[in-house]
Amino acid sequence: YNVEDLVPGSVADAGLNAYGCVYVEVWIMNPNGTALSCVERWMDPSFANSLPSEELKAKALELNRFAPDCPPGAGLAGTIFNEADKKIVHWRQIKAMLNDPFVQRDSGQRMKRFYEIGLGLVGAVPFSFQDDNGLVCFFARSKVNVELLRSSMNERFMIGATDLIGANYAIRKNREECAAMRRELLRKAVQKVKKEFRKSKKATFTDLATNKSTLDLLATQREEALLLREEDMATRVKK
Repeated sequence: YNVEDLVPGSVADAGLNAYGCVYVEVWIMNPNGTALSCVERWMDPSFANSLPSEELKAKALELNRFAPDCPPGAGLAGTIFNEADKKIVHWRQIKAMLNDPFVQRDSGQRMKRFYEIGLGLVGAVPFSFQDDNGLVCFFARSKVNVELLRSSMNERFMIGATDLIGANYAIRKNREECAAMRRELLRKAVQKVKKEFRKSKKATFTDLATNKSTLDLLATQREEALLLREEDMATRVKK
């Protein structure tokens, strides 16, 4: 398997198996704590295809294609990031957030566009692994069965899926560092082999030179033996 597929694979698995979920976003806080970046997204293809107009389908695909950074406390992700408790799934109604004067809008009006394409509920679970702090947002349709959506079984899965996503994201840096270390060890090993090969190559040339002298001596002796044999045969013929 490709290790780079661990993050998108775990995000897709979360979306496919969480009841009622049709869209997932993974947000990561930058090191200085000033902005959240959406590093991974997944949308159920059947959701976009089920929308009643080409305009809504285009909006859904655009939401899945790009998400601008947002500061903590602003926009959907930034607002929920400040509110969410890591022990539970934090649920918000998107329409209520749109009508809340204290919720700061994002520049791309993504919150409004979510509601326009029929997404009415979002459940968010924060995570923190090593130096990475983030948030996984699970979006559901406005008409979803809320009882099943918020069942303890479904929420346990969402929390566990978030842990897996967070761990897979956080380990990437360590994996890259380990891979870089292995590449450096391999580079040094190759250099050592090349060095040893150059040494052995010199020894081989020396041995070859010695062997050539010996072979030349043997060749000379053989030629002398052949001459003596020819002379002996010539003598016999004369007799």
